[in-house]
Amino acid sequence: MQDLNQVVVVSGLPRSGTSLMMKLLEKAGLPILTDNVRAADTDNEGGYYEYEPVKWMKEGDNSWMKNAVGKGVKIISHLLPNLPPDYNYKVVFMTRDLREVIASQDAMLKNRDENEEKPIDEGNLVQIFAEHVEKVRDWMASQANIEAVYVNYNELVKEPVEQLKKLESLLNLKLNAADIIAEINPAYYRQRLSS
Repeated sequence: MQDLNQVVVVSGLPRSGTSLMMKLLEKAGLPILTDNVRAADTDNEGGYYEYEPVKWMKEGDNSWMKNAVGKGVKIISHLLPNLPPDYNYKVVFMTRDLREVIASQDAMLKNRDENEEKPIDEGNLVQIFAEHVEKVRDWMASQANIEAVYVNYNELVKEPVEQLKKLESLLNLKLNAADIIAEINPAYYRQRLSS
């Protein structure tokens, strides 16, 4: 990367394929900012690729961002508006059928014995998530220091070459190598609701 102030951000809703994308970028040679505090488990056998200080953004603490320059870091979509304006961002934003996102989140909570009665039904939750994603997209489009590419998880599993091709010029990485595509394991695509 030539921009000395550039950060690659992988974002999206939780359970939208962000960890997989981090893994692919790491395999392609992008340095990754992660601390492995959240270990791989049955819900994410390839690892979560999280960096705990990212959570500080909720309180307005972005002091860790200097550690992300020239690297890739995972930041959930709800935190993107907290990105400090003095960096340039290449954002890989993962999308996924929102019903699958909800099913995957539910399955993860159940596996952790954290499942609770939902105060919002699935239809309303899909609408809330859709409105959130649209709001974040609009916000990113209005930021001069953000360049975003959208990758659909459902399509990534089905047609990885086409989806990864979109990222190559943005990130200046070779992503269509066979060993990278081999990391996309359809066995991990458990919540399939799309036809």
